[in-house]
Amino acid sequence: MNSKFDSVDEVLDYAIEKEEEAAKFYADLAKRPLSEEVKKAFEGFAEAELKHKRLLEEVKSGKAQLKDESIHNPVITKIIKEAEVKGDMTIEEALTIAIKREQVSYRLYIELAVEAMTYETLDIFVRLAQEEARHKLWIEKEYKKITGSLVQTS
Repeated sequence: MNSKFDSVDEVLDYAIEKEEEAAKFYADLAKRPLSEEVKKAFEGFAEAELKHKRLLEEVKSGKAQLKDESIHNPVITKIIKEAEVKGDMTIEEALTIAIKREQVSYRLYIELAVEAMTYETLDIFVRLAQEEARHKLWIEKEYKKITGSLVQTS
């Protein structure tokens, strides 16, 4: 991956950009011809990503800090079938897409942490990974409420 972030501000700018991209992805999905339940889920995901973006902007300006608390075992779901974006998507498929995206973000920040050039950038990548793990865990809980399981089998 070869990341060379020289400052915490560069890391935060990168993370803010990723949150914007995620918010746009979900907002665009919410505009598709989907059921109201799935549209509302995607709108909620978009808003959550925008809140995370605002938090990161506050961290950058010194008005807030990222939590420094570990999420143990952030990979608790075993999604067997990949969900694809389609017009007749179910809420379970929408949640699966969100879980997968959070997992990808979590892994990205862990990989960037491993390659960090300074302790400060290492620390911020670890904290960003923890934030993504928290998001994933929240979505997993929603998935379990709806399906009664953390394993998608069909």
